[in-house]
Amino acid sequence: MGTRWTRRGALALGGGLAVAGIGVGAAGRGPAAAPPPSPPFPSADAARRAGWTVVTDLGAIGDGVSRPLSSLYPTLDAARREHPAAVGLDDELDGAAIQSAVDSGADRVYYPPGRFVHNAAIRVRSGQRHLGAGPGTVLVNNRVRARPVDLPDAHTFEIGNIHPVAMLAGSAQSWATRPLAPVAAGSRTVSLAAPLGGARVAVGDIVMIRSDGVPTAAGRFGVTYDFEMWNRVTAVDPATGRIDLELPVPRDIVAAPAPAEVLAGPTLCLNDGVDLTTGRPWSIVQDVEIGHLAVESAGLCLRTGVWRGWFHDLLVTGENMIGFNALVQSTVEAVDGTFTSRMIEIKHASHDSTLRRIRGVYRAAPGAPPAPAISIGEQSFGCAFEDIACRIGPECRETVRAVELSSPDLRFRGTVQHFGQGGNSQVWAVKSNDLPANPPARISLELTVRSRGGLRSYGVIGGEVARPSDPRDVTLSLDQQSRGAPPVAGVEVLHGSAIRVVRDVGDRPCAVAAPGAELPQGTASC
Repeated sequence: MGTRWTRRGALALGGGLAVAGIGVGAAGRGPAAAPPPSPPFPSADAARRAGWTVVTDLGAIGDGVSRPLSSLYPTLDAARREHPAAVGLDDELDGAAIQSAVDSGADRVYYPPGRFVHNAAIRVRSGQRHLGAGPGTVLVNNRVRARPVDLPDAHTFEIGNIHPVAMLAGSAQSWATRPLAPVAAGSRTVSLAAPLGGARVAVGDIVMIRSDGVPTAAGRFGVTYDFEMWNRVTAVDPATGRIDLELPVPRDIVAAPAPAEVLAGPTLCLNDGVDLTTGRPWSIVQDVEIGHLAVESAGLCLRTGVWRGWFHDLLVTGENMIGFNALVQSTVEAVDGTFTSRMIEIKHASHDSTLRRIRGVYRAAPGAPPAPAISIGEQSFGCAFEDIACRIGPECRETVRAVELSSPDLRFRGTVQHFGQGGNSQVWAVKSNDLPANPPARISLELTVRSRGGLRSYGVIGGEVARPSDPRDVTLSLDQQSRGAPPVAGVEVLHGSAIRVVRDVGDRPCAVAAPGAELPQGTASC
């Protein structure tokens, strides 16, 4: 599979660099404490004795051979008598059997050593744990993506199902929304300003607290929400319209025109929509664990909605390694892999989560869409990224950055090796976003960079045009060197404020600032 597995995520990066920990403080509120990861079982018998459902007991074979249901059953009805979730006779037997195990009501599913072939994402249920035996347990999705509907199914798991189209006001796929009274920062209680009507909300439901802001640039597809936060309902009083929440709302949310950027809000969003391409209901799963597996697919998961998840000890080979649309109070750790497009993508109000000991190596692939290797944005906040290592070699000919951060309250500590030969002019960016009331702020970036020569600068703060969503309150700790001619600057500030450099070593420990921008505090001008 092109990578070397070790249980705690030590991937050979071809001259990898140790990340120096110098104690840059966490910017976010910090995620909830997660339990220690489950250890692997020594055998399938041990898993059975512990009460786990073993996928081979429901018909999975795991020898790496493609077996469509048509090779075993004369009709789809006959196949469904054993595997009710089967969609067509071209479904793979291993995948159908695994889904039967998932749908059996089991809360613990075990995958023994083997290569299990499937052609649809495995749909994980709330409260489930999915564990393999380590790198010898491989899930292989052989789906060829010919249509948009194939993208989510081409991944290994479907863990919840969240997509931005659901957030668009007035969309046929939109969530049920109800106006709320203004919300004060730190509040765990919201009050309905209009009756729920036919909509339903109950204790334990995951809801969204949202305000709608200035849409993205004209002519672009984009979302109109300016702030969003997933939360869980702890109490409901239908008589008064009061709803108690598990987590405090981190900021004031008021209706227009204060602040002027907000068009509508605050709003309570209840899940009643369906996916635009697949027709599947929107969902956020709760309390799930996936570990001790190797996966070969488009990626670990897509369009995910997860409340308290634990993902650990994974080896991922695919177009994307790790992608979460809504990752809340969750932990992802000890993940190795290769990627052709994205290594980590976190968005859509992921918050209070930690990703650590993640190792990824870029692999060139014809037709793979160019994208930042690591992208953290779209209303995410309060997340920590610790001990992240990314390597992009000279085989990369696309114009891509290694790291892009565009959300508030983030801490990122990692090592980046970017020797790509595309037109990339920076390795990393703390960039402006399209959300005036939720700019990238209170960011701590501790980065070791090794790159090719000829770059304009190692990193950039802000965007080409000043906007209310420019970065502010950013702390940088940098160790940056290139192979070849060093760039003009270590940091280039286009637009931003309160940018501080607490450590800057390497071949270009200086910065430049565009006209009207602030030179970072603590560094010299180039």
